[in-house]
Amino acid sequence: MGAIRVCLVPVIAGLCIAAFTQDKSPNSSPGNSGLSVAPRKQSDTASPMEKIIASLAGSWSVSERYEPSPEMPKGGTGSGEVIYRPGPGGQSLIEEYHSKSTAGEYSGLGIIWWDDQAQGYLTTWCDSSTRGCKLLPNPGKWEGDRLVLLDETEVSGVKTVTRETYSNFKGDSFLQTLETIRPDGVMKRFLTITNTRVSATGKQH
Repeated sequence: MGAIRVCLVPVIAGLCIAAFTQDKSPNSSPGNSGLSVAPRKQSDTASPMEKIIASLAGSWSVSERYEPSPEMPKGGTGSGEVIYRPGPGGQSLIEEYHSKSTAGEYSGLGIIWWDDQAQGYLTTWCDSSTRGCKLLPNPGKWEGDRLVLLDETEVSGVKTVTRETYSNFKGDSFLQTLETIRPDGVMKRFLTITNTRVSATGKQH
């Protein structure tokens, strides 16, 4: 969600379009902070919001890895923290993100909720890079055990889709990968974020 942030992520608002470098599979494993948190069990009858809250609610440390790009020929790294907490009545999930990286300091605020009509998650993201807020145009969906969010941007007349995928949920860690997809179908990863649990916070209001 960060990252409900697709292309507006810490990630880089200015690097989304330029990062058309070769896609690389993440070569890092989530750090071990000494915590051992068993994955939360999700019943087959869990609602969409119960599922996403069970997967993400809590405080996490983040480790960012940027792929090489024209702006970062050697790539880059960053670190920070993110907090996900249920909104009023558990009908939304609120994200607060902050990091410092090769690209500079970044902060963002996101809200995600389930929309029955769209049959997917709708997301609003505000960040310090764009100094504004945006409702992502496409509903997010679970694809098996992966949560996928999509955004669309246009730069110099070229429309690009940014895909943010949450995966590898292990209770005490998960991964986020951000990729750009051009009109010609070329897909390039530009950022990988490793999230490691700090605490299981997030009381409903």
